[in-house]
Amino acid sequence: MESVDALYTGQRIRLKATICAMDTTPYVIPKKVKVDCDKNQSGCALCPIFPMQGDTIEVSVPDENPALLDMISSTKAIQQDSLREALSIPPC
Repeated sequence: MESVDALYTGQRIRLKATICAMDTTPYVIPKKVKVDCDKNQSGCALCPIFPMQGDTIEVSVPDENPALLDMISSTKAIQQDSLREALSIPPC
């Protein structure tokens, strides 16, 4: 199976596959997130949300972001940390 070669790490590939197992519990992963920020923290200058207008900003998580996999079957606290990582938001 060429699809598992290290050559393809971090790249999108197309392949035909058969799903042989499926989890019985569905999961939800956020695609769009509303970020509430007063922009009054010490790390604001490094945050990509800082230059955006408004206190509540809607941003999208990129489809290819590996942090999405961390959110599957995770607690809300882990999901929040993963979202911060996916959006490059420093700890506040």
